[in-house]
Amino acid sequence: MASEVLLWPQGEMPAALKDWDDRPVARITLKPGGQPDPLFAQVLLRRTPKTDFDTTRAIAPGVLAQLLGSAPAEAPLRVGGTVSADQLPALRTLCWESARVELLTPRTMMESIQLTRVGPGEILQHRDGISINSPFVRAVDALGMFDRTQPPAEGSAAYKSAMGRFEGHSRTAMGFVWITGPNTRSDQIRTGRLYVRQQLQATALGVGMHPMSQAVQEFAEMAPHFEHVHQLVLGRPAPRTPQEPTVQMFCRIGYPQGEVPATPRRPLARFVQA
Repeated sequence: MASEVLLWPQGEMPAALKDWDDRPVARITLKPGGQPDPLFAQVLLRRTPKTDFDTTRAIAPGVLAQLLGSAPAEAPLRVGGTVSADQLPALRTLCWESARVELLTPRTMMESIQLTRVGPGEILQHRDGISINSPFVRAVDALGMFDRTQPPAEGSAAYKSAMGRFEGHSRTAMGFVWITGPNTRSDQIRTGRLYVRQQLQATALGVGMHPMSQAVQEFAEMAPHFEHVHQLVLGRPAPRTPQEPTVQMFCRIGYPQGEVPATPRRPLARFVQA
């Protein structure tokens, strides 16, 4: 089947509008014809590795070139990346320091806590957010000791676990890829489509690709890191208008250690109307 995609059939939602309204994002018309995309074979195999990468296995420059070359031209978006030993330390540090800001800012930490799903029942019910299915956390939650009303206290087991997890993710990044471009609502959707295609190519190459989006978030406490990521990636100050290039996606890449579990998916009917 071929598809014809019309973005924002009832008009594009303004970038400044914070609360999502009821207008449809896209109208997709299916038609006979079209050519199978080779990357479609990776759809059910795609995984997001939320674990440390294998630091004994470097990403070869040729593999990075294949990954970046998988993205079709989506003007005015651009893809980029690096596996250079000269650039990785600064980018790893950026990831860790920006993750610390998110974890230590109560309201942003609470956003993650409120979207945490513990155990098979919650995971199956919601199929979104942060899935945790380890026996220890499930037991703590069953005993009513997993407090979701406030951020974990500094020094607590939950605090140390979150810090350790994000530090490990940051320090073991064996490369980075990014997507840059204007920040209109249409550009945000095109970025998402481009990202998924890139991750399908990463799957085909056996490479793990995991968003580390903390530094590109736009809240006051993150401002220094938001500025820094634009200097490192674009070599210019952070944008002041939606039309200026911004870092839309920022992901670490590497080879996962062991099997990566599938992320729960919502039924298509939850967000698509026939």
